[in-house]
Parts: sequence; C-alpha cells; structure tokens
Amino acid sequence: MKRLAVVLLLAAGTAVAQAPASHAPECTLHHARGTYVVTYQGWVASPPPSTTAPFFGVIMGVFSVNEAGAITGNATMNSPFGKSVYEMTEGSLLEINPDCTGTMTLYSRVIGTTDPPGKEIDRFVYLRETGEFVVMMDTLEWGYIPMSLGSWKKMWNWPGLAQW
Repeated sequence: MKRLAVVLLLAAGTAVAQAPASHAPECTLHHARGTYVVTYQGWVASPPPSTTAPFFGVIMGVFSVNEAGAITGNATMNSPFGKSVYEMTEGSLLEINPDCTGTMTLYSRVIGTTDPPGKEIDRFVYLRETGEFVVMMDTLEWGYIPMSLGSWKKMWNWPGLAQW
C-alpha cells in the first residue's frame, strides 16, 4: 500500500511538472495608456569626426500615452549648455509588442518655437506589475550618439491628468 501511495505521488508530481506554465496575457496599448513622470540621465556624444567631449544631461517631465499610442507632454533638459523645455509634437508614438518590449518615436522641439522637431527613438521594456517603462535612448537625429537610460513611472491610468 505504501509503495502504491509513493508511486501515485511521484506520478502526480511528474504530471504537474509536465503541465504547461500559465503565462501573463500579452501586452497591448491598453496596458501602456496613462500619464507618466519621465526621467532620463546620461551622456550624449557628438558624431564623428568631432573631437568634442560627450556631455552629461538629465531630463524630467510628464508624458501621456493615449489609446492609439500617441505621446504628448513636456520635459525639461538640463545640460552644460543650460536648461531647455521641450514639447512632444505630432507623430510621437509608442509601439508595444506582445512580450512587453517596444519602441518610442519622439518628436520634440523647444517649447514656444517653430523649429522643426528633432527625432529620437527609444527602446523599452514595460513592467506591467509596476506600470513602468525601463528605457534606453537608441537613436538621436543628426548623428548624435546617446548613452542614456530612462524611466517612465505611471502616475495615472488615464492620459492627460498632469502637466509639466
């Protein structure tokens, strides 16, 4: 009887181990929708053949992502060149993959100007449990080389509920 109980217990344990693991549902724009406090810090290098040393900068602001992935908001950048406030312009977009990775394409310009917006592409991992994007600047327009990490922490589940 004891052997039968042990054999049944081992068989049950093996069956449970063979069962497929449950997986979290896929990420969608619905998960990413909301208002975020955004911070970045790091370095930017000038494109070759420039010999100018890389410069350090920090960015902080408030961005919103709507149901279609459009990004709006403002951010302040402090660098050795001074302080500038940038606004996200039309075309800024978040694209998220089912595995919670994705890209952000940000078009920004100094607020209050009619300058053409500069393009930035960031790569991210979305942490669904905390509502945070862990972000790496990937590409900056005009050949500048970004070496910056960022964090987008969700403040609200709805876009547009805070301004910077």
